[in-house]
Amino acid sequence: MHTAEIHTRLKGLKLFGMAAQCDELLHQPNRRPPVPEVWLQRMIGCNG
Repeated sequence: MHTAEIHTRLKGLKLFGMAAQCDELLHQPNRRPPVPEVWLQRMIGCNG
């Protein structure tokens, strides 16, 4: 799924904050992609 499609789907769900965070998360230099739980925690603002 491309970034534009992810943005469109998030905005369609009225998840505007997540859509705004999407680019930042996708372009972070990581050696390994984080597990889905870590992505979700970052997108909803959990620091734990």
